[in-house]
Amino acid sequence: MDAVLLLVMAASGLSAVSSQLRRQYHFVYDQKNMPEAQKYCRETYTDLATVDNMEDVKILNHTADNSSVVDSEYSHDRGGEVTGSWMRERERMTSAKGCRSDWNPELLQRGQGLCKRDEALLTELPGHPPATSLKCHIRTNREPTKMDAVLLLIMAASGLSAVSSQLRRQYHFVYDQKNMTEAQKYCRATYTDLATVDNMEDVTTLINMGDLNQVFQGYWIGLYDDLNSWRWSLSDTSFYRDGEAEFRQWWPGQPDNYISREHCTAMINGQWNDVDCMTRYRSVCMDVRGLNVTFVLIETGMNWTEAQSYCREHHTDLASVRNMTENQKVADLVPAGQEAWIGLYRDSWKWSDGSDSSFRHWKQGQPDNSGGKEACVVGSLRYSGIWLDIPCDLNRPFVCYITVTTKQVIKVRLERKDSSLDLNDPAVMEQMLKEVQQRLKDQGVKGDVKVSWRKQADGKVFHEEEEETKEKKTRRKRDEI
Repeated sequence: MDAVLLLVMAASGLSAVSSQLRRQYHFVYDQKNMPEAQKYCRETYTDLATVDNMEDVKILNHTADNSSVVDSEYSHDRGGEVTGSWMRERERMTSAKGCRSDWNPELLQRGQGLCKRDEALLTELPGHPPATSLKCHIRTNREPTKMDAVLLLIMAASGLSAVSSQLRRQYHFVYDQKNMTEAQKYCRATYTDLATVDNMEDVTTLINMGDLNQVFQGYWIGLYDDLNSWRWSLSDTSFYRDGEAEFRQWWPGQPDNYISREHCTAMINGQWNDVDCMTRYRSVCMDVRGLNVTFVLIETGMNWTEAQSYCREHHTDLASVRNMTENQKVADLVPAGQEAWIGLYRDSWKWSDGSDSSFRHWKQGQPDNSGGKEACVVGSLRYSGIWLDIPCDLNRPFVCYITVTTKQVIKVRLERKDSSLDLNDPAVMEQMLKEVQQRLKDQGVKGDVKVSWRKQADGKVFHEEEEETKEKKTRRKRDEI
């Protein structure tokens, strides 16, 4: 049964093939000892498999035929680097092997041969390295049902495995200098947003792209300190009447975010300071019973997070102070000259596009909020791409990003377990797509990947294959061996 599978995925993810997945693994189930396996791999591919990280381990796990390969162990060279992936059967203690081939365009011919053997369609994407194909088997351990089919999915293994958070974005330097707000507006209008940087690979990409002569004083990225995100630990909106959630009683000059570390609030002598959330103070909890609110002083010293957890466990929450009357009640509980936590806090560093990336690449001593006005971030090409906080109203070049969606068409071949199963039944096709999505997820594929069947000229997706001749069937079986 033939069908065309349409995969829509982030092009930047596919472009990650060059650096993140240098090797294409090939399982060989003809059993050999270690020297024989090494010799075979060096003659036929590049060498026995090298495994760099857990992503490679996952690829091997999902590529292997578990009925032939059970346990795994690794051999090491003197430097401790993993140099081979050695698979053995649990009972016979003889071995299958995983070979690898270093990624380069010269492997295209070999990949085409594999695709021809597997009746797959090898697709070259514009602007990307040619994709070599791998046959993957979707298996289940449950009893067969009417919805079951063995899906022989021929796909660009390197490309799919690389669709992850490593290179989701395509960066664009803009050397026309703007302040942070203007840069953000420009990026959102022209591209997607100001640059989010997920890891050191992204840092290196920006270093290699940027023109030092034009970004000598740094370039804006999308990270900023959200100074206006103050909110109460108790988030129930019904607890606050109009304007009460915005009540504040700051000391003069507060909040000042001293050395860029003050994200929580403490009360002293009836007025509020922003302070480092890790400081240990008394705390004020509250008990809410309908319209009645009772404040309780906790003498035990805790940091803000510990105080919040304590109050939520033993009371309602850390104190929300909604007006001057409640502010005075709390102030009366706290000893003069002493500080105590209340429930007001804020977010710190955020990405312009709302990404939750926690990666940071600060210069030593940064961020420091020097002068009390440094809430935006520049990267520095002069110092290995490290980040500094600076005032948001300065004019600097900046980096935008865009995510490009690319369509990849892949031909698949299906074998039915149940001859009565109609693969063109919409419910059956939907179930198979769910199986494919789960398979991609199991392989570590992340990002916005959409999968759909493409109808052929007659409106159907699947068509019966012609019966193979005995000679053709024998030849294909020999090729597969």
